[in-house]
Amino acid sequence: MKMKTILLALITLVFLSGTVSATDVTISDTDLATMAKLYGSGTLTAVIDVPGAGVQYDFTGITWDGTMVGDDFPISGTICGGEFGGDCSAHSAYAACVTNLGDVEVHVNLDMNTGWTDDPWNHADTFAQNGWTYFGPGETKTITLSFSGADLYPTPGLNPVPLTNEVSKIGFQVGSNVAGAKSIVVAGGACPPDSPPTTTPGGGTEEIPEFPTAAIPAVVALGGYLLIRRRKQD
Repeated sequence: MKMKTILLALITLVFLSGTVSATDVTISDTDLATMAKLYGSGTLTAVIDVPGAGVQYDFTGITWDGTMVGDDFPISGTICGGEFGGDCSAHSAYAACVTNLGDVEVHVNLDMNTGWTDDPWNHADTFAQNGWTYFGPGETKTITLSFSGADLYPTPGLNPVPLTNEVSKIGFQVGSNVAGAKSIVVAGGACPPDSPPTTTPGGGTEEIPEFPTAAIPAVVALGGYLLIRRRKQD
């Protein structure tokens, strides 16, 4: 009888842990297709909802400073739900499957802002990102912004993302040191198991070595300032 009680308790624990387990924020094609350029020197020339999973984004003028694309405050209610669509607290990360359709390298960085700055909340704005990820020509891979350890601004280093129940902007950035048009497909969530090989020379995820490292915080700060200013004006 004692053994049966223990087994029943274990089964119950497994069941409960499965029902409350956090999942990745997975943005639908419908929501991805409504995203627009928010900041940066590049030009977003086309947004195409391609057959199957994912949305294609075409760019010109992409440079090292990164061009930001996303859904700004208030974000779509179908991304996370809750008030103003910004309650992502039931999730543990934000993930996307990205494919580089071009014939030159490109770098992609998932990002989001949390903290509603207007009355009655008056919370600090935090910019979170996963870090630049290299994509060779034709390369496909999953990139993830973990809520338990992301690159935050203005807080340096890897830290938990605060106020994930108050997401005010969500999207991604595209950067490159190589001239020419850029084209990527972004699909919400992790790449399926049958995705093309994703071996990256040198190891996978990397900071763009040629980017002026002193300029990256300045770009992030300016982007954050513009987004905060826009929300206050709204």
